[in-house]
Amino acid sequence: MQGNAPQISLPPAAVRVYTNRFFLENLVWACLRRALGACPPQESLRIAIEATETGACIRFGGLNPEALAEPSEDFPSPRERPVIDILGAQITTDREKGEICLIII
Repeated sequence: MQGNAPQISLPPAAVRVYTNRFFLENLVWACLRRALGACPPQESLRIAIEATETGACIRFGGLNPEALAEPSEDFPSPRERPVIDILGAQITTDREKGEICLIII
């Protein structure tokens, strides 16, 4: 994690979603890769998992807003876009909060 341990926040109760684990792992890795690229040096990446009304959200925070503002044609990549569609997932970027959200339905 670029020399800094990530800060991981887990919810008090388990969050369950019924999905394809292989595809989900690919999307988590894509978000993690993008988040590491946008995390400022000497900062810790924050990862939070939370339940939503329809599934779950994994937030990757503590990111540099300027790095998130830069257009990235490789995120999500052309390989990952069909996986997002298959799972009915969403990946959002919030520059003000400095975070990427992976929403799993």
